[in-house]
Amino acid sequence: MWKVDFSRLFENYSNNRRYQERTVAALLFGNTSLTEITNVLFGCLSDFDATLDLIRFIESSLPSNVSFLGTLSLINVEYPYDLNSLAAAVESTKGFLMLFADTTSLEARDVDSILKLNKEIALRPSSTKSCYDLLVRTSLWLNVNVNISGKKNLLDEVSNAILSKLDNIESLCFTFSNNSFVLGGNKVIDAKQLNKEMLQISGYLSNGKKFVNFTPMIPVKKDSDDFLPKLVPIVKIRKDFAVFCNVRAMITSVAEVQSDDGPTDILILLRRALKRTVYLTERCLCEFLNFDCERLTNVRCSVFSTNDGLLSIAYPDIHDDMVLRNYRARLHRIFNLPSYKPILRPAQSLQFNPETQKLLQNPHLHIKSYKPKGKVYIISGSYNYHHYMQDGINDSGWGCAYRSFQTLWSWFVLQGYIDKPTPTHREIQQSLYDCGDKDAMFVGSQQWIGSIELGYCFENMAGIESRVLTTNSGAEVTGNIRQLALHFKTYGTPIMIGEFQEYLTEK
Repeated sequence: MWKVDFSRLFENYSNNRRYQERTVAALLFGNTSLTEITNVLFGCLSDFDATLDLIRFIESSLPSNVSFLGTLSLINVEYPYDLNSLAAAVESTKGFLMLFADTTSLEARDVDSILKLNKEIALRPSSTKSCYDLLVRTSLWLNVNVNISGKKNLLDEVSNAILSKLDNIESLCFTFSNNSFVLGGNKVIDAKQLNKEMLQISGYLSNGKKFVNFTPMIPVKKDSDDFLPKLVPIVKIRKDFAVFCNVRAMITSVAEVQSDDGPTDILILLRRALKRTVYLTERCLCEFLNFDCERLTNVRCSVFSTNDGLLSIAYPDIHDDMVLRNYRARLHRIFNLPSYKPILRPAQSLQFNPETQKLLQNPHLHIKSYKPKGKVYIISGSYNYHHYMQDGINDSGWGCAYRSFQTLWSWFVLQGYIDKPTPTHREIQQSLYDCGDKDAMFVGSQQWIGSIELGYCFENMAGIESRVLTTNSGAEVTGNIRQLALHFKTYGTPIMIGEFQEYLTEK
């Protein structure tokens, strides 16, 4: 019995329809051991070879525990090729999964009709709650030399140089912070003890998910295999005039594991994750290859959190905003992401090094003592919590609106709407003077500001408008509960609640 989240399926179909008039079919990805379909991605699958290439790209962008399963085809639609022929791309022993739907049911979000069309497969709805206990992450410096002398064969040179690293990955071992366990080594590892220790040392991502960093290691043996990477520098001297370019890229890969996954399972997932990211790096390098330049574009790899799960994206290190925007737009189409908000900007990627994070992030996710009395509606996305006395500034007694503004600003940065750094107190004051709200004496002072002034700052500094709801007392705030809930459900942007005294301040 296969499980699928129909709310995500319908959302992906709706997002895809915004990009193109006609949806031909959907590609299915998921976890075979859990019989769970995690990603249903709609698109125009008109060319067989292009579809096979797309399948590999999407699969490589997903966590390594997720693989290609099959297709969802629309009834009464003629296809240019037999979709069953895509079974060649399926690695699962459970075979090729073929689902059916009709446009009427998809547009009406009619779950029952789709279940009836697929009654032989025993399809059933699943919740949006993740069944994975932990995220494992590993990273690796990719260091290759590419012969860029022959322009005609440059694509092949780049591809061969990068993909040659795949064999080395199969021999890697992995350990984590305290080096108490080595995955891929000679010692037998107790699965329960491994999982227990991973949970003990795990950190938290901004989305609340636990993660463990694994460090890859090259095994050292007395009789080392000639095919393993050498541990000493090797100099090769050529007599021709070949020109080589060194490419270095830090690749980051992830996989989701369950509590019953053993050491061998995790080792396989980590190696597979790195191989997939190497492929993404090679593909990105070839796509943004500049034949007129005597150097190659650097690539950085990041992991993003979406409603459909995690995505690994290889980004070209270029400064052409229009090229990057078009690249992100194409990725939005492929992964059925919404067109009305940014999701894949570099600032929105998950950060796996919490020690470099100076500010608390999303403290509301770690509140354990709160017991909700009804349905909870909260902010969507991440934010940094700014407080008094940070950044070497003694702002005690200035009022809390300055720090509230910085907290709100961080939300727009982390969601990709703003690419400017967080304004300082003086920059906030200067903005209020520039827009005519304050006089020149205000700049550099310690005067309080309130939520109304914050609205002026957002409009003046970022072009973002605010909406104000007025109540006569704190007790009357409950009268706006439904409006606030609808706001969080529809927009998910932050809200500042203030009290009207001499100034409007956050409470």
